[in-house]
Amino acid sequence: GAIGLNGAKNGWYVKAAYLLPNLPLQVFARAEKWRFAVLKNVYNQGADWFAGGANYYLLGQTLKLSAEYSSTRFDKTGSFSGVQGASLVTKDFGTVIGSLQVEF
Repeated sequence: GAIGLNGAKNGWYVKAAYLLPNLPLQVFARAEKWRFAVLKNVYNQGADWFAGGANYYLLGQTLKLSAEYSSTRFDKTGSFSGVQGASLVTKDFGTVIGSLQVEF
């Protein structure tokens, strides 16, 4: 039997970024593909995660503003119980993140 968080998993990820030469702007993207032994009561569940965004640097690199959008997709629908209640299901979703980083 598989043990540990979600049992055995196989997967990969790739990440790339490019800092524009004449602007303090960096664009980035990341992709992940995973296969879990068991995830949310689904055996052999697959999950794909894609994200893209940008970092904008101010005051040299002392201040960084970031924006990112990510999308998570599952191969199969699973049902489980959690803090939010019973009869919950896995479903595809997207997330928007904004952040501010200051160096001092």
